[in-house]
Amino acid sequence: MSFSRFAFALVAAGVVFSFAGAAGAAELPKDANTTCPVMMKEEVDPDLFVDFKGERIFLCCQKCKKRFNQDPEKYVARVKAAKAQKPAAAPAATAAPAAAAAPAKSPVQTVR
Repeated sequence: MSFSRFAFALVAAGVVFSFAGAAGAAELPKDANTTCPVMMKEEVDPDLFVDFKGERIFLCCQKCKKRFNQDPEKYVARVKAAKAQKPAAAPAATAAPAAAAAPAKSPVQTVR
């Protein structure tokens, strides 16, 4: 089967491809949780969330959304604990410039 027939067969069967970073993809807010509170190592889907007591909680899949709704307090506590563990970003004014940290090396080597 040629590639074009194969591709047509996939389209006809309703197979949909998605590419990360595609135009129109939603982005997470700056203070959003980036990992799923249910499946704690999975990245969240910016289009999948639950609003609970004024806080937007992002999840990775529909199964996790269902589990979240069964015991939301448990998973909100996980999100709050994860946010508390994140180190605060250092202010730009107090960060030492990289050039001052180490002396510059010459790109030219001397051969003896």
